[in-house]
Amino acid sequence: MFPPLTPEEIILEEENRSILYAALDQLPPIQARRVYAHYILGKKKSEIAKAENVVESSICDSIRRGLKNLSELLKNFH
Repeated sequence: MFPPLTPEEIILEEENRSILYAALDQLPPIQARRVYAHYILGKKKSEIAKAENVVESSICDSIRRGLKNLSELLKNFH
């Protein structure tokens, strides 16, 4: 079992989530959608590819670029 979060930890978690979503909003829409689907919704890359009717390598490349862009964006938040 995990101990309950302190009020400070809850606030910090909410702030971090807000920063993440703000950074995701700055990505190109396709990258944002694919990164969100894979990392937030937990979808497999193959599922995303099938849903978008594209090859899986396109999804992989897009997510890789999205993560690189997110990394750059998040550097500016801290």
